[in-house]
Amino acid sequence: AQDDLDDDDLFSDEETVRLAELKQAQADAEARDPNAQIGEDRLANFELDRGWYLSSDVGVLISLGNQAGYSNLQPFVSVRGGYDLSDMFSVQTSISMGYISQNPISEYDVQGNWQGKQIASYDMTMFAVEGLASFRPTQRIAIEPKLGAGITLLSPTPTDISNPCSDCGMSPIAPHAMAGVDIKYLTLLTDFSAGVSLNSYFVIGPNILAVSGAFLVRYTFS
Repeated sequence: AQDDLDDDDLFSDEETVRLAELKQAQADAEARDPNAQIGEDRLANFELDRGWYLSSDVGVLISLGNQAGYSNLQPFVSVRGGYDLSDMFSVQTSISMGYISQNPISEYDVQGNWQGKQIASYDMTMFAVEGLASFRPTQRIAIEPKLGAGITLLSPTPTDISNPCSDCGMSPIAPHAMAGVDIKYLTLLTDFSAGVSLNSYFVIGPNILAVSGAFLVRYTFS
């Protein structure tokens, strides 16, 4: 018996053709990229797309402090558009909306206090400019702390503490500052990433402290 057999002796004609096609596909892939292997996760060549992007958050919001100590957990949504200035730094604008439920800002908004408007629940719509930095402890994980500032719209307006009455509301517009961190998983579809976003907001004037937690998805225009 022969010690060595040709491929034609081991496989049928159809199997031999298929084997030749696979070998050719492997050779073509290696010719384009010497590090490429069919079916392998090519982390060594992984590059995250950078440029203009959109991201969205969907989660929950809660306020801390004020009269009740904390509010009921309520839905929170945010949409952000931004630009990557470099591999590390980005700037973005955001529109965020949340609802504060059953946590009056002052004693004049506690139910039953007829000296005020008794507004225990209200909407917050926030417009902000944010800057963030991206740290990548691994090829596929990004940790992105961020800082921002903007304005908040309150509706309906709680009682004006400096002039309490049943029809006296504070200004519906107030400045706010925010800080947060995003933790993102960078998919092999390098224009998409997904993760979680944790943010805190402080509305100056009414002194509202709110915290949000959300799932996020980002798409980069390549």
